[in-house]
Amino acid sequence: MSESGSNSLIDMEDEGESIDAEVVLQQLLDNSELIQHLSRTTHEGRQTIAGYFRIEFQPGEQRHILHIPLTPALKIIPQVTAHVTDHQDVRVRITERQKFGIRAEVILARVAESIRRVLVEIIATEIETDA
Repeated sequence: MSESGSNSLIDMEDEGESIDAEVVLQQLLDNSELIQHLSRTTHEGRQTIAGYFRIEFQPGEQRHILHIPLTPALKIIPQVTAHVTDHQDVRVRITERQKFGIRAEVILARVAESIRRVLVEIIATEIETDA
């Protein structure tokens, strides 16, 4: 994933199709009614799930819990990366990773004073680790 924190470019082949996360991100930014987009690709026998989630904080809120079910479940517990694509003062923590789903906390630096929308990118990849 790019260190810039803006977004990553996912260009994995799955039966000849290519998914460009830059295009997906632009569609989400252009359409405020689109609240999530998930793609699941296979590359060299490993699956990657990339998702964009628009989260809305109400006045007085500072924390949002995001649950992402993975159906069908992955073969192994995935490595997960996450970041906010459109704000610098928001943090994302992955608090649970399972074959069947991911839990993340999205935390504002301070309590929202008005309605606040945040776009989160989460990428889960089946990667074997030497543990």
